[in-house]
Amino acid sequence: MKKARTLLEATSLDITYIAYESGFGSLRTFERVFKNAFGASPSENRRQRGRG
Repeated sequence: MKKARTLLEATSLDITYIAYESGFGSLRTFERVFKNAFGASPSENRRQRGRG
């Protein structure tokens, strides 16, 4: 999850691509796990960090 968060914050890569690069076979699963880990969805996290 740290790798995914770093990619979200440091790049403009597509969230689906980041999910698969982080080892998830499903975007839905990635979004659920990410939100549980960080308290915000990947897209919310990216907007909060000024990347989206």
